Amino acid sequence: MSENITLSHLEEVIDEFVKEFLLKLEERLTKIRSYKIIHKPDFEILKPANKEYYEYKYLEKTLGCYIRNDLVKPVFVDLFSFNESIA
Repeated sequence: MSENITLSHLEEVIDEFVKEFLLKLEERLTKIRSYKIIHKPDFEILKPANKEYYEYKYLEKTLGCYIRNDLVKPVFVDLFSFNESIA
């Protein structure tokens, strides 16, 4: 019986934090798109880079932090505190 309660609580917690994460992510993406990312190409003669490339690279670097800080950590904190409260 307690396994079902724990499983249902797990599903609720994950769903709640995923919704919050997606809202925060959309807000951040809107802000990022509104900023002008200025980066000078390393080889100006070739001009291989464009704005979309630097936006993508920025998101690639920061998305892992967003996932860890805004999704994974809060889920674990909530689940560990729930586990301590039933122990």
